[in-house]
Amino acid sequence: MTMKKLDAAIAIFELNAAQYPDSANTHDSLGEAYLTANKPTLALRSYQTALALNPESESAKKAIKQLLLK
Repeated sequence: MTMKKLDAAIAIFELNAAQYPDSANTHDSLGEAYLTANKPTLALRSYQTALALNPESESAKKAIKQLLLK
């Protein structure tokens, strides 16, 4: 993502989420990529999944709150 290759980053994160569906960190990272790509609906879904898998995730809580305020 730092190289501004969002489409490639999203593809990798989607594959990672499919391979490791029970990883909160994977879904959190995918949410971040979607958010950076200005895809808020997909970002929210990924962050919600991350939070469901790890209810203690502060990054997911913060991102969800910000997305719902928009």
